[in-house]
Amino acid sequence: MISMVAALGILIHFLGPLSSKMVIKIKRDKPISDRKLITYITPQRSYDGFTIIGASICCGAFSQELLVEISNNKNVYGVLFFFLLGVLLPSVLWKLKNKVVAFRGRYVVNVDSIFFLPLTALSEELIWRFFLPLLLLTNSVESVAVSICISSIGFILLHIPIGGVKSIAYMSLFTLITVISYLTFGILAAIAFHISHNLFIHFFQPRKIKNFKTKPPVLSETDW
Repeated sequence: MISMVAALGILIHFLGPLSSKMVIKIKRDKPISDRKLITYITPQRSYDGFTIIGASICCGAFSQELLVEISNNKNVYGVLFFFLLGVLLPSVLWKLKNKVVAFRGRYVVNVDSIFFLPLTALSEELIWRFFLPLLLLTNSVESVAVSICISSIGFILLHIPIGGVKSIAYMSLFTLITVISYLTFGILAAIAFHISHNLFIHFFQPRKIKNFKTKPPVLSETDW
């Protein structure tokens, strides 16, 4: 019964990319006058909602196992290290591409950055690094390595509709780091890395050096 509930939660999460595509289609096909009804429903928020709900169901099913996992992994330095690594990863890659890191602007501080983004990152790590491997080990797979490998491949494949085929290389690197963080310091380290990484690329973006403004900003741009 517990496994069935957890499987339902994971299935709901799997519907996230499909729901995003449906929102895009609805917004495109609806008359402009009717689009105001779904102004606050975006493709990203649709994906986030399904993911958070799915993870919440899994937490209810495997609550005891999750509490044991968290209580056994309290390495603050390991969690802090991977939190900082989440910021460094995109920064270094942007620098290697000869880009500068630029703040997107104060308007990115919204309900997405405060609520949906951190909770979605937390939910994805719980599902892909903990709940799905645990579900596989409980029912069909006998090897921890195989269960982690299956969940890692699934995580990458699920993000292809979101980031496209070009994102496979980056998502593979991202997944490798999260798996390492989980195996070395536990689920909290993987969550810390994922949240800091997503927050950083939400607030900052890479820009070409020649297009980056070098003159002092006006007063309105510094008032944040």
